[in-house]
Amino acid sequence: MKKIVVLFTVISIFLTGCSLDDVYQPLKENINEKENDKFTLSDDRGYADSYGFSYYIEGVVKNNTSYNYSYVQVQFNVYDSAGNVIGSCFDNINNLEANGTWKIKTLCTGEAKEIKSYKLTGFTSW
Repeated sequence: MKKIVVLFTVISIFLTGCSLDDVYQPLKENINEKENDKFTLSDDRGYADSYGFSYYIEGVVKNNTSYNYSYVQVQFNVYDSAGNVIGSCFDNINNLEANGTWKIKTLCTGEAKEIKSYKLTGFTSW
């Protein structure tokens, strides 16, 4: 009985032409949109709170397209004085309108007092 179920499953996958790569492909296309013209980040600044416990990155993301996105995420890495990645942060929004702007405020992982710089690593959108 088990052989029949396994055989049926294999045949079904073969006939539909579906593979795991097909399932994950749309996600791969959405990740790491840093090198495109869809979105731009401006007026960004990173800072530790007055207690030195939390590190934030604020800025403005602009949708440079005529497309309404149902979801947009911006990602950053944070670095210590030696240039080592010591954390990351992100912010996301639903329903970013065509040519719209969005004020971001991320809360980063890592010890705020150790963070010396940050870098935009990309956007995710759909």
